[in-house]
Amino acid sequence: MVDCLVEKTDFKGESEILDASDKKYGRFVRIVGESKKLLGEWSKLYSTKDSGRKADRYIGGHEGLSYHYDIARIDTNGDGRLTKIEYDEFMTRSEQTVEKSMQLLLNSGVVGTLLLGFFFPLASQDLEYSDEAIEHLGESGIKTCKYIYFVLLYACTTMSFLILYISMRVYVHLGYWLVDIESKLEYLSRNPMLALCILDQLVIYFAPVLLIPAISVASSPYIAIIAAAFTVIFIILTLYIDIFPTGFGRVAEKRLECDVLLYLGRDDLYQMVTETASSTNKIVAIDSICPGQ
Repeated sequence: MVDCLVEKTDFKGESEILDASDKKYGRFVRIVGESKKLLGEWSKLYSTKDSGRKADRYIGGHEGLSYHYDIARIDTNGDGRLTKIEYDEFMTRSEQTVEKSMQLLLNSGVVGTLLLGFFFPLASQDLEYSDEAIEHLGESGIKTCKYIYFVLLYACTTMSFLILYISMRVYVHLGYWLVDIESKLEYLSRNPMLALCILDQLVIYFAPVLLIPAISVASSPYIAIIAAAFTVIFIILTLYIDIFPTGFGRVAEKRLECDVLLYLGRDDLYQMVTETASSTNKIVAIDSICPGQ
């Protein structure tokens, strides 16, 4: 049982301490306590040599980290004694979390439908080849390009189906199957949104790549070189956003990690992050992203 208590004041003004077995507040206590426990385990993994990958796998990526941090920080002073005011804040914030998740699912469903409308018709059509492609690639080269094109095309089509299916099912679960807000949060703690984020990113990467063999066969290998050059530029820009320390995707990740570390009182890990940034001569020091208290 999670060691987390709720403090409640009744109409007589008397103070009553309720634990996780309380009928009304018990699930609230367990949800907040479990999120705090997971964040604590995450911080332990974060301090190991292969810190980022192990910690991310444990908590479900930065999507899971953000979810558990949002729930855990309801206990503002971290003493494990949750007041009625904090319970009301929990209900308000939980409703907002569920509402944001429902909106994301609707948007993902629309995206999946649009992607299917683009990829599905192509999946049932053969790729016609030009005379210039025969001249430069030959029959074997054309077959190779076709195989690569259709593998990537069917992969994008399958992932589009999965995006639509997962969005639809999770929306039904949150909107109709689960009634209590605590049940919805426990369901979201399993991080179904992570699969959607991964699938969306994979489709974004695969779609421009499949244009290269398609253009090589249908138009000209020389035009395909131009497409390949812009595809490489696209990939470099996405890597810059998500991996380079100055990319706003990486800045958002480090901002979230530092917020969690400061909430947990792990000043040692905060110092480790800033020292690592200085020793590797990164363009933007993490300390400028994660200012101290």
